[in-house]
Amino acid sequence: MEVTIRGNSMEPALLDGDNVIFEKFQDQRLEVGDVVLCQHPFNGKNIVKRIKRITKNNRLFVRGDNPLYSSDSRSFGPLSFSKIIGLHKEKSYESV
Repeated sequence: MEVTIRGNSMEPALLDGDNVIFEKFQDQRLEVGDVVLCQHPFNGKNIVKRIKRITKNNRLFVRGDNPLYSSDSRSFGPLSFSKIIGLHKEKSYESV
């Protein structure tokens, strides 16, 4: 699925207006550093974030690459795997 990035929470890796391809999440292996399309737990909107940590109880701590402009696990806590919609495995960029 193709998603258009809205906002600047994933800068510098992904910019506002970038089109990004995600493969549908179907229990693929997730790793720290992966970029995921997920559902915000409070407002239900789709958001794009990077996995920063996987907890012992299999929850995902996600964060935007531009933390000053990101609503992420720092505010809503770790996500369950059920909130993951898509996976972008491109590793040509990493957060700064």
